[in-house]
Amino acid sequence: MKRTVHIALFILISSQSFALNIRQIVVSRISDSAINISLNTEAEELYYFSSWDYEISENTIVIEARFIKGFGSTIAFLNNNFEIPLDTLVTQTFYLIVNVYYVFSQEDDLADSQSVFFTTPLENSLFLPENLIEEANLNELKFVNPSSGKLFSNVAIKDFIIVDEASKIMAYKSLGKNIIDISNLSDGLYFLIYFVNGTYKTTRIILRKN
Repeated sequence: MKRTVHIALFILISSQSFALNIRQIVVSRISDSAINISLNTEAEELYYFSSWDYEISENTIVIEARFIKGFGSTIAFLNNNFEIPLDTLVTQTFYLIVNVYYVFSQEDDLADSQSVFFTTPLENSLFLPENLIEEANLNELKFVNPSSGKLFSNVAIKDFIIVDEASKIMAYKSLGKNIIDISNLSDGLYFLIYFVNGTYKTTRIILRKN
């Protein structure tokens, strides 16, 4: 499922790139069948929103927002809201990826990217970057790479997902609070994203069963 929304805007832009950063993302429920993604961005110079599109692949949501440079030298902030169709009543876990681009001469230049996972139903709005994904603390994990499929941790992991290189959520099963079994997956590169001590963390997993 993919949709593109365009705003017609004609403006002279220069060929120099500029810093464009995601300042905050807010995920909130609109209705039983839709959520809203509120995106706050900041740049070192004046800039304008150009277009956006989204794609939902099973439980992975990717939003791509594009901006073009304007005139001026003062710091500029923008807020854009994107409505995404989603069944908010069913209990599910979603992996959200937000990419922002600076567009020049019809080419997309990735400026910033943030990702997080969330579950529905959404009782309250989810504010980021408080829950942005951090690199895992190796003291929390005991498995080595390559892994045969059994992932051990020194802490009780309450919520977690396994995603592949294409950011697709894969099937998994838990053998307890400290053991995760991914031996049913094909050999390859995966990412473990888990929630512990109030923070989302991630680490790479090289699965090699033979």
